[in-house]
Amino acid sequence: MIDENHKNFKWLVLLTVIIGTFLGRLDSTIVNLALPKIIIDFKITVLSAGWIATAYILANAVFVPIWGKLGDTVGRKKVYILGFTIFIFGSALAGFAWNLSSMIVFRIIQAIAGSADYPTAMAILAVTFQQGKERAQALGLWSASFAAAVVFGPLIGGPMIDAFGWRSIFLLNIPVGIAGLIMAFIFVRESVSEHKTIHFDWWGAITLGVALSSLVLVLDQGNAWGWFAYQSLICYISTILFTIIFLFVESKAQEPIVDLKFFKNSVFVNTLLNNFVVFMAMMGAVFLIPVFCQTYLGYNATQTGYLFIPMAIFMMIASPIGGSLTGKVEPRYVIFASTLVAAAGIYLFSYLDPRSSALTVIIPLSIMAFGMGFAWLNVPQLLPLSFQQKKWELPHLYWLLAEISPELLELRFSAQF
Repeated sequence: MIDENHKNFKWLVLLTVIIGTFLGRLDSTIVNLALPKIIIDFKITVLSAGWIATAYILANAVFVPIWGKLGDTVGRKKVYILGFTIFIFGSALAGFAWNLSSMIVFRIIQAIAGSADYPTAMAILAVTFQQGKERAQALGLWSASFAAAVVFGPLIGGPMIDAFGWRSIFLLNIPVGIAGLIMAFIFVRESVSEHKTIHFDWWGAITLGVALSSLVLVLDQGNAWGWFAYQSLICYISTILFTIIFLFVESKAQEPIVDLKFFKNSVFVNTLLNNFVVFMAMMGAVFLIPVFCQTYLGYNATQTGYLFIPMAIFMMIASPIGGSLTGKVEPRYVIFASTLVAAAGIYLFSYLDPRSSALTVIIPLSIMAFGMGFAWLNVPQLLPLSFQQKKWELPHLYWLLAEISPELLELRFSAQF
């Protein structure tokens, strides 16, 4: 084992968590690309296939804060390795799914496991990289790997699906996952929160889980049910009721799963809102564009993947440009400019229709990617700079937004098409 004082140790930890994050997000992205093939193989409708994504998002959203808090309490390395192991097991099961029901169950297992990666990985990096500038650089590179997985998913998945079938995308996770798991055993050191406690906020976890499940469910299925159908009304009431109960529980909890006092910090709140929009654009676009291109434009999976090459290029160009501004320009100005550019790309999506050409898909993807990539190394600086103490429970909510936001952009497309 490498000594923790070795100059390369910290960067090996970074590489380890990057592999985990990249693999988890890559899997989610490729599955979206494979949905048309799964629909044909299982002989199901597009509406039914939507539950494959919905179930994953629901489970992910519910368990992100739970895993994050458990990591702070019992140890982040333990939680990270446990989640990684279950994810590999769930991937193997999904590769042998025989119908829609089995696929949904196995995707839920994957989602529960995958949700352990994001909050624990961010906390592991925060503990490993103690210096402010170095920490910002590490978090920026890690965040960029998240984006890279979203972009490169179609590039890798398209040829695999066309050549070996959709099952291969799940089985690919096994060897790569085992390699990442071994690295986690070797390089990641154990850590817990400075405010470790034996108390776990189970009531907060349950009420938050119900509120989130109801919200995501109605966002996903409301268009099919009808926004004023009784199912939707039940979800509205459930979301509001359990959110109120959750807020009351958290205000009284000894160790709340989401510390409400963070919302008194304006930088924290504004950064979350900004990230909500950014993730909505990135995840929503990459989730829907492959289905749109294969369903309406007649492309196969490989051809659809090619459309994302310019997006990857623009993101890789923008990221070092934005990173070079670190320490020279205030991060908030860089993030403002990048969000403005990304918003222009999002707006151009409104012009997509079944007669669109490849160019009308590539242009908004590229503009959006440039905007997001420009700020990728600056966003991680704002949160740690905005708190005098190292409160690394923050990522729980940060990744929560990342899981909910794709549903909002999906509503915009489903209403149009």
